Amino acid sequence: MTFFEAYHSLCCALSKMLVPYDFLAGRLVPCSEEDNRFEIDCNGAGVVVIAAVTDTKLSELN
Repeated sequence: MTFFEAYHSLCCALSKMLVPYDFLAGRLVPCSEEDNRFEIDCNGAGVVVIAAVTDTKLSELN
């Protein structure tokens, strides 16, 4: 499986999973009634997925 095939599979899986679990695709927003608290705005905004390729090995990361 190539990197881009894995990326496509991940995006397809996320799009199927986020339908019944829409709160996972929401955004954290400050609570309007209480300071120092956040709520999930279930707005269906989706998730940001970023793909990147590098020659660095995982063993090289600290």
